[in-house]
Amino acid sequence: MYFDQQLYKRRSVVEQAHAWLESFKALLIRFETKASNWMALHFLAFIVLFIRK
Repeated sequence: MYFDQQLYKRRSVVEQAHAWLESFKALLIRFETKASNWMALHFLAFIVLFIRK
């Protein structure tokens, strides 16, 4: 069985980020029509999460 350690590390980081974003339920459904506003809200959510930690 083949196991790629680097791929596993990247995947765990992405899965953890998605789990953090689930705490912001309003971001799960895209209400914003502009991509820049949508990305800004995600950046704001990550800032809040990192400040909490």
